[in-house]
Amino acid sequence: MERYLENIDFGLGCNTLGGALWATLSFYGIQYPRSSVMGLSSLAFRLNMTPDCSPCCQTIFDLESWLANVSPLLGLHFELDVLTAGNEFDKMRRETATAIDKNLQSGNPVIFFDPLVYEWCLINGYSGDTDEYYLTATDGESTITGAELWDRENSPMLWFIFPRKGGKIPEDSFIQALNLSLTHFRSETPDRYFREAGYAFGESAWDLWISSLKKGKVNEYGLGTNLRLVRSAREDARNFLLFLSENLPEFKSGFIGTAITCLRNTGESISRIEDLFVTSAWTDDCVKTDDPRLPKTLEWLEQALEHEKQTFDQLEKYLSSQVKE
Repeated sequence: MERYLENIDFGLGCNTLGGALWATLSFYGIQYPRSSVMGLSSLAFRLNMTPDCSPCCQTIFDLESWLANVSPLLGLHFELDVLTAGNEFDKMRRETATAIDKNLQSGNPVIFFDPLVYEWCLINGYSGDTDEYYLTATDGESTITGAELWDRENSPMLWFIFPRKGGKIPEDSFIQALNLSLTHFRSETPDRYFREAGYAFGESAWDLWISSLKKGKVNEYGLGTNLRLVRSAREDARNFLLFLSENLPEFKSGFIGTAITCLRNTGESISRIEDLFVTSAWTDDCVKTDDPRLPKTLEWLEQALEHEKQTFDQLEKYLSSQVKE
């Protein structure tokens, strides 16, 4: 028994969930520039922080509510399957393995979060003869055995997203995506668990990042990784707004133009900090409070936050201008 879906191209970019969504849409024949998928899904505008500011600022912790919000904007339908370690793991594993096979048999890939490398990928095939799953990710195609896949039970959670083509994409999908991004920046997560555990979202995530740096509690490798992810995401956000303003008359607005400029400024501030922290390998070292690079880092990070606020101020003004009387 073998199930294998061909013609899946993961695309490029730092955000692996965005890459998985883009690859899924392309597989279904829904063609968007990658930056537009990042914008429609709100991933280009998001920022999340764990309590220790670990290198996962683009991870979606409020996954269930986020999927419910973005699925109609992408023309997809998602079912989420979360496996947690414990006494019921074997039963959940068997049920999920069956669901994966059914999805592949129906011609649908499976989006999978790999906790070993902290990246999203696509399961696009399975061989019963060798008990191997075929994966497509940012670094190309690979295979892992079923034993290797399910050995992830030592992770707190295994996330599987089962996509299929959904209904017609709403005519105002781009407007809805900007509203979703604005809500995320201005609001706390609706997930009580993550809120009480000290996770931060949107503007609060920037504040946590800055305050943790001031206290010497930010890992140097994590800082460098998050800087790269944020810069890449805001470049996608800028390209998304450029795409809208150049192709859709209703987005030819001074508010959108100013937001594009603010996003460029955010990227430039982040790039200056990246030049100070060139770390390619994991280190346990935190950025110390007496690190000579810290004053400039804080100055530029606070500048980036101001540019973020200005970006969303402009988007809010644009969205208000589009409300019909």
